[in-house]
This record gives sequence, C-alpha cells and structure tokens, in this order.
Amino acid sequence: MRPERNDDLNPSPASQKPAVLLVEDEVLIRLALADHLRECGFTVLEAASVDEAKAFFTEGMAIDLVFSDIKLLGPSDGIELAVWIGSHFPEVPVILTSGVQSALRAAEAACAHIGDFIDKPYEPVAVEQRIRALIARRADVGP
Repeated sequence: MRPERNDDLNPSPASQKPAVLLVEDEVLIRLALADHLRECGFTVLEAASVDEAKAFFTEGMAIDLVFSDIKLLGPSDGIELAVWIGSHFPEVPVILTSGVQSALRAAEAACAHIGDFIDKPYEPVAVEQRIRALIARRADVGP
C-alpha cells in the first residue's frame, strides 16, 4: 500500500515528524502497528514487500527508520532489505522482527552492523520505544 507523495510524506524540516517505513506482508499486523505509530506522532509509510520498500527509497522519500518483518512474501526477505539499505542508505537504521528464532539468528549474523532485532509477538509500545531510541541515537550521531 503506497501512499501518494504529499507534504505529509516530505515535510519541511521544521514540521517534520519522524518517518518510519513499516514492511510487513500480514495486513492486520501492519495496520495495527501503523495505526499505533501514527497515534504516537510518526509518519508511517507502509510496504508489503521488499520491492515496495525499495521504491520508497528510490523515489526519494525521507525515511528515518525501517521496521521490517524478516519473512515476507516474494523472492526477497527482510534480511536482504536490511543489507540493501545498509549499502545504499547506511544512515537509516533498520529493526528486523520475526517469530522464528532461526530467522532472527540469521538476521543477527548477516545484519549485526545494520540495525536491531525484536522478537514476535511484540507489544506496539515496545516497538515505539525502540524506534524512538534508535532515531534519537541517529540524531545524536548525525548523518
């Protein structure tokens, strides 16, 4: 589900809300977390696949953080997305999530330098807190 490009997605720096790209192929999970993050003051971009997620970057959307499931429909997964972001947009932190422990271990091995990891099931408040912490750490370090 890709929104139209508008001022809310590319706001001026003075009015900018942190933008989170949420990549999840299970619609109900994605909608619930997206709604929670919007209520918490984030701009949320939604993608159901790696290709949709990459399109936001290639279209020049301002993205402060990516939160992605590891297991996604299609030929690519969240680990591949995290590696791609790490090589093309290294300033953007990535949080990967999965309910499959072996997938999380594979992600930690492949992407330890890129981001963070959260087990499923997760509490939306815990995800929000982790997102805020990583965005704040990025702001402290700078681009």
